[in-house]
Amino acid sequence: MSEIVKVLPLVLLLLASMPLMADETITLLPASTKQTWIAWCTEPGPTPNFGLSTELDATTLAEVQEAYANDLGYNCVRWNPSLEQANGGAGFEPVNDNADPATFPGGWLTGTFYPQVEATFVAGGDTFDMDKTFTKWIVPVRNKTLAKGETFTLIVDITGDRPSFQTHWKSPATAYEDEYAEFATALIQWITDNHSFQPTYWTIPANEPDPLHYSTDNPPGEAIKQANAFTTRMATEGWITKTDHNEAVVPTESSNKNVQCTADANCDVEAGLWSYHGYDYNGVDQPTAGELVDRNTIRTNAAAWGVGGVGVPTAMLEICCSAFVGGQDGSYSHGLQMARDIFWNMTEADVSLWMPLQVMTPCVGGGVGCSTTLGDTIAIQETTLDNWFKFPSYYALRQYGKWIRPGMIRVDTTCVGCTSEPTTGNTAKVVAFKRPDNTYVIVAINDRSVSTTMTFVDFPLGQWNYEGIHTGICTGGSGVRNRCTPDTGTKVGTASWDFTMVAEAIYTFSQAPASTSGAVIQGAVTISGAVVVQ
Repeated sequence: MSEIVKVLPLVLLLLASMPLMADETITLLPASTKQTWIAWCTEPGPTPNFGLSTELDATTLAEVQEAYANDLGYNCVRWNPSLEQANGGAGFEPVNDNADPATFPGGWLTGTFYPQVEATFVAGGDTFDMDKTFTKWIVPVRNKTLAKGETFTLIVDITGDRPSFQTHWKSPATAYEDEYAEFATALIQWITDNHSFQPTYWTIPANEPDPLHYSTDNPPGEAIKQANAFTTRMATEGWITKTDHNEAVVPTESSNKNVQCTADANCDVEAGLWSYHGYDYNGVDQPTAGELVDRNTIRTNAAAWGVGGVGVPTAMLEICCSAFVGGQDGSYSHGLQMARDIFWNMTEADVSLWMPLQVMTPCVGGGVGCSTTLGDTIAIQETTLDNWFKFPSYYALRQYGKWIRPGMIRVDTTCVGCTSEPTTGNTAKVVAFKRPDNTYVIVAINDRSVSTTMTFVDFPLGQWNYEGIHTGICTGGSGVRNRCTPDTGTKVGTASWDFTMVAEAIYTFSQAPASTSGAVIQGAVTISGAVVVQ
């Protein structure tokens, strides 16, 4: 036997005992803290154009409420009362009188208003029943959130035919911005009287505002006058509701329109949120350099806004539909694209709120692909409304929402060995958040087409619970409620620890509090799919 053959087993033994070389090394920078998380938000669904005529089955509704608040982890509702159908399309009052809100407006508070997303979902039919919207969705989700000791966020974001209500509220005819504030006061008074709380934010001036709102033909523009009139009313009533500016279609438009408000001292007074929609890129290609700069600009300007320049949080408050390659069909690809969008907006705009347009649409039989136009990450079977399904995209959102909670603070990381793909960008998309008890949560995407090993450095020692998804475990077929069975387990964190993920996997690592050392993720079942490298 040759000497080479004799030595070979020893060499193999030594190689086997050595740690696997990392593809990427993620290092925590605990002194570099960023935004504080506020809310995961959405409109519950489905929309009126599906023609639903009955309410959800009570058992199904209760199950969906529980999933939304306590499994998916969403603690916010964006509610869209619509303008365009009020009083036959003439606006909220046939004659603008700027009267006491108690007399305003016509009959819309009594259920003769336009059917909207949440109202149709919970109430069915062709009328808008505000009370059912609250009692069957907003209030139960709020109660479940508060029961966990967390904050609930309600955003009121009026919608409608923008030229129509722009004409109705157009200056300089009479102070029609007071009419706008009167409407807001009436609506918030109704919420306060019937449900004992006020919205967190009111979007100024409306969802995806028309350029006419910012026209300088009567400076400083109608939107700014509306913001100032609204602020005056809130101060008079002593309400907590802050303004949200301005849910424009893309970040650069949001910045351009907000220039007027940031330059107006009165507009600063109740500014609470700087928001935008994310329709400037698709969910596969990384944002262009210019689109990243647009997000960076919002982050910078929002940090210096507000009373005394203390800053306001930022929010990405709508993404859906054609923004995703392949449509919003509930597939794993759809979910991965949403996860990428969360990463880009968390790290480039420092958002504290993130929102897909909806998490639910009707879907006959629960088949993936039955609706490719709206966000059916939970699907209700349209024909009976007595069943629902958790698509792979539901689990992708859950990787973030269930673990990153209100009050947690994002902490910077660095990555050595990370590369950038021509389309999707960073191969390792990692965010880390610190809880108030100084434990951490990490969410990592392996955005490669092959497996990768990530090494985590300078994260706290102790036990880490992990939970992840990838295409190999999201195989549930049509009619099966749970389309994925997350891969779960535990890992003992040392000064430097490794974890290997298959291609395009999304994993969450949650540091166990010292008091629960040795515990596993509640209700978890460990299955194959991840390789823990010792």
